[in-house]
Amino acid sequence: MIALLSKEKFDLSTDEVMDWLDHYNANFLRLNGEDFSKSDKTSTYTINDECNTLTLMIDGTSVNLSEVSIIWFRRWIRYGEIREKISKLNLEKNLTIGLKDNLIKEIATFSISIFKYFDNKKWLDHPIHVGATGKKIELLKIAQSIGLKIPSTIISNNKKDIKAFFDTHQRVITKPIAEVQYFIVEEKAYPIRTQEIYYSDIENAENLFLSLFQELIEKTYELRIFYLDGAFYSMAIFSQNDQQTQVDFRNYNFEKTNRMVPYQLPTEIEDKLQLLFKELQLTHGSVDIIRNTKGEYIFLEVNPVGQFGMVSKPCNYHLEEKIAQYLMHNQ
Repeated sequence: MIALLSKEKFDLSTDEVMDWLDHYNANFLRLNGEDFSKSDKTSTYTINDECNTLTLMIDGTSVNLSEVSIIWFRRWIRYGEIREKISKLNLEKNLTIGLKDNLIKEIATFSISIFKYFDNKKWLDHPIHVGATGKKIELLKIAQSIGLKIPSTIISNNKKDIKAFFDTHQRVITKPIAEVQYFIVEEKAYPIRTQEIYYSDIENAENLFLSLFQELIEKTYELRIFYLDGAFYSMAIFSQNDQQTQVDFRNYNFEKTNRMVPYQLPTEIEDKLQLLFKELQLTHGSVDIIRNTKGEYIFLEVNPVGQFGMVSKPCNYHLEEKIAQYLMHNQ
C-alpha cells in the first residue's frame, strides 16, 4: 500500500498524483495532518501498548497501516491551525494560551510516533530530511561546499551591520529565515514573499526583528528545477520582463503571466545538484536558481514539498504521473 501524508487544503499537486494512482488502480491511502486534531467519530487512530501496530478507522472502515510499503511525505498539520481553532472558543486568555501550547505538543508528539512507526518503510522523503531544508543558512553552506555559487547573506537585527551590508551590495532583499509559511484567513492563503528592502527602511525603523538579508541578484532569468530520483526537469522563468515579478516570480501577474519554457541545465550544475540532494538525503524536490547577468548560476534554495505543477504543465513534463509511477514501482 502507498501512504500519502498531506493536508486537507492547498495541496493541488498531491490531488493530481492521486488521480494518476486511481488511473493505475494503485492501492493507496491519504492521511491529512489535520485529521489527527479532530475529535469526531468518523476518524479514529490507535497505537497499541506494544507500539507495533497502527490501526486507522475511516468512515467505519478499519485499515491496518502495517500494510504500507512506501510513504510520500508532502505536508502535515500547521500548528497555527490548532491555535485558530482554540481561539474561537470562549476561554479565558491565559487558559487559551496554555491549552494551545499543550495541544500542539500532544499533536507533535503523536506525529513523531507515527513517523517513527514507519521508520523501516521506504520514504519519499522522510520528514527529518524534509525539515532540514528549512534551515536556510545551513543549506547555503552545504551548497557552497559542493561548489555552487550562493548569494551573500546575513542574519541580523543590528542597524550598523545591516547598513554595512547595504554599503557593500547596494541592493538588498529580505526573506524568512525558516521555511516560507502562509496565513489562512477566511479560506484564503496569504504567503510571505521575498521582498526588496531599502536603506531608508532600516534607517527609519525604531526596532528591528531578527531578519535574513541577501544581496539582490541582477538576473537574466530564474530557474525552477524539479528533481526526482536522479532526473532533472528544469524550467526558465523570464520574470525580469515584468516589474511586478522582478524580485520574486511568485508575486504573480495573473493578467500577463511570465514566459516559462523548458530548460536544459549544464551538466556541471546538474552534477553538483545531484551531490546536494545526496547530502540532504532527499530523493525529490524543487530547486530555485538564478542565472545572473554575468551568466553565472546562483543557488537559492531547495523545497522538497513545493507545488511542482507550475513546472509540470508549462513544460509538458507530466510530473504528477512520474511521481505516481515512482511510488508504484518502489512499493
